[in-house]
Order: sequence, then structure tokens, then C-alpha cells
Amino acid sequence: MSYSGTVYCRYCGNKGHNSRSCPEKSEHVRQRALREIETGEGYEGYWGQQWLKRPPARGKEGVYADGTRIPAEKKSSTKQKRVCKYCGKRGHNRRTCPQLKADKQVTLRETADLRARVQRGLKEVGLGIGSIVTKEEYGENVGYMVVGFHLDTLTSESARHNPRFLQTRVLRTQSVNSWNREPTLCLPHLPGVPELEDSWGSGQVAIAGPVSREAVVAGIPASWIEDGAFVDALYQERQHPDYHENSWNS
Repeated sequence: MSYSGTVYCRYCGNKGHNSRSCPEKSEHVRQRALREIETGEGYEGYWGQQWLKRPPARGKEGVYADGTRIPAEKKSSTKQKRVCKYCGKRGHNRRTCPQLKADKQVTLRETADLRARVQRGLKEVGLGIGSIVTKEEYGENVGYMVVGFHLDTLTSESARHNPRFLQTRVLRTQSVNSWNREPTLCLPHLPGVPELEDSWGSGQVAIAGPVSREAVVAGIPASWIEDGAFVDALYQERQHPDYHENSWNS
């Protein structure tokens, strides 16, 4: 939908309707469904099923692609067969999907476990706000002060890629500009967090000036370990790995 509120069809590009109600798309689906009927697949082929989702089939006078009236009981069962956009199974939608709910819970549980281990590791090595870390750049060890954490970046799934977690401020004055004055760096190796050992960038950062355990704790909100605010965005565009298999078998 444009800023002015006019609907544009993603299929034909014309305004005034969407892809779901597009007459051009309906005719395209009808022609393919007719070919299935002519070749003996009847009304149950792929395109026949797609036709049942179009307005000519779902309306009050619903008809199959060849004009045959759809029985009332068939129309009723068709309306009930919603396909979940997450798991691919029928009978529910993404909002009520039990598989999506279960997968989110697994991610939340694994992330809470990871964050608890990361926090223990940070305290053990003294990596917190005020710490001094070094990173090798072009054969030179450059010093940085940790000024904050990008807490939301660290989840059970992102750990193996070691997201840029440390907000830092470079300690040198030469060759410093707005682009490299406050870079974000990956975590170094931490005890109890094997996920970081083979991750990109983990071996590049070393701790040169640790802070106390109390200082580490002071820089991390008490709610961070259990905070699940990230999970909805993480799963927003995601499909279950078995989506296509489920959609074909349901």
C-alpha cells in the first residue's frame, strides 16, 4: 500500500486491488487448473487447490475452474484448511502455531543459558565497562576502552558467529576519525563459553586491563539473562525447516 492509501497489486502492478483478488492472477490460475482437469487430475491437483483460494471459488456462487458448482460441504472444508506460514501445517495460522511457540521457547531457554555463562565468563576475566582491550590491526596492537555492551546481539544462534558485542573507544589519537573512533568488537575467548572458541574474530581481541567483578555486574542489567524481547524479531520472517515437507503432506 502506498503512502496515499492506494492499494497496488503485486502480481499485475495495477491499483485498486491486491494479489489475492487480482483478476489477472485468477485467470492465470484458472487456465492451469483447467489443464489439470483435462489431463485427468481432476480438481485435486496443485493448481486446482490454488484455484479454491481465489475469489471465484470462495464466493457465494463458488465454482471450480471449469465452471462446475463447488458443493457446499467442500466449500466449508476448504475455508477451514488454513495453512500456517511458519510450519506449513493446516488448521491454524502463524499466530496460533504450536510449533512456533515451542521453537521460541527453546531459543529463549538456550539464550538464557548462554547469557548466564557469558556473564560468568566476563566476571572471571574482568571484562566490563572500563576494561582495556587490544586488537591487532595491520601488525599493531591497538588499545580500546570498553564503554558499553550491545546486549541484544547475543543469542543462542548468534554466538557461533560472535556478533559485535563490545562498544569501545579507541585510545590512540593518530588516524582517528568518526568512522573508527568508537568501533564495536567481538568478544574474546571466555571460560565456560565454547561457542566462542571457533567463532570469527574471537581470537583477535585480548584483555589488557581488567576491571573488578562488581564493575562487570554493574554494567549489565539484572534482567538481561532472561530478557526475551529479541525473540519475536528473530522469528518474524522465519519458516520451520520442515515447512515445505509439512505443506505437501498436510
